[in-house]
Amino acid sequence: MISDTATYPSSNQFGLLMLEGAREIIGQAGVNAVVNRAQVLCRKDSKTNQATTNVGHIQSALEEFYGQRGGQGVALRSGRVSFNCLLRTDGKEIGLMELNYRMLPSKARIFIGLQLLAQKISSMITKTVKVEDENDAWLWRMENDLQPGSERLTQNRCHFIIGFLQEYLMWASGGKYHHVQEVTQADENGQFCLIQLEKNSL
Repeated sequence: MISDTATYPSSNQFGLLMLEGAREIIGQAGVNAVVNRAQVLCRKDSKTNQATTNVGHIQSALEEFYGQRGGQGVALRSGRVSFNCLLRTDGKEIGLMELNYRMLPSKARIFIGLQLLAQKISSMITKTVKVEDENDAWLWRMENDLQPGSERLTQNRCHFIIGFLQEYLMWASGGKYHHVQEVTQADENGQFCLIQLEKNSL
């Protein structure tokens, strides 16, 4: 995890993971500025100084600093870096380093790994994350971790997890590229992201 978590006491675990990845992209000074703005957005959303800054607030702050496309790009790249951070620190605990897992056939290995990651991330955001196995794709359904009542809920907040899943697929498949896309934005209540991961590599 991020090495100086005490610096960001208002960030939840998944938010801290995003900041760890973002630090490699925009530097520590950039992260500090984004955190300060995210905490303002968090208090505005929740009407309390005790609220928890999360991925949605961090991405909103990124978009304010870098523009919508630039902020989404930083979030996507941060997701890729963050998977490697999580693998390095928690890969063994999650089960991704077990020999039995590594010896599975490719598609079975990817699906089981997605389930293991879903369990881990669910515990980090205390929200539901589910993985479904369909004919040509896996579906990742992730409950949004924004505060209820946020005026930003209807905006797309899935870029970070898309980058995270892209990097996982690259790692789990031995370097093969699988297309990952959001098939629906957070619904009208901002409750979830639904992401499709194609089974066939390019």
